[in-house]
Amino acid sequence: MAGIPTETTGLEVLRYGRGACTVLRLVGELDLSTAHQVRNAFPAELAGRRGRRHLVLDLRRLRFVDSSGLGVLFELYRWVTAQGGRVAVVRPTPPVARALRLAGYGKLTTAAESVDEAVRSLEGDG
Repeated sequence: MAGIPTETTGLEVLRYGRGACTVLRLVGELDLSTAHQVRNAFPAELAGRRGRRHLVLDLRRLRFVDSSGLGVLFELYRWVTAQGGRVAVVRPTPPVARALRLAGYGKLTTAAESVDEAVRSLEGDG
């Protein structure tokens, strides 16, 4: 319909390295239609490369996560921890924080206010 604004859905995934960590910044919505983007951004061969065994999930601009999105976050957690690494979550938005809390994800991961804090925390564990 002309003249009626529509909300664009989707997900932007940015991956980069920081010290012993791979950082994934997720912007937008993580759901059934976008979960594959997160899987593709963190292929198995990346973990452990260049000494990066930990994962930082920067969720400050993630607006929404559904059960498919939670599933891919748990997949990443299982893979990283099986390789001896840990996962930190950076300041999720309130709706995402609620979903993570209800799913029990927060009990498994380290919470941080910033990417820098998350990296320091994970690297401090050796």
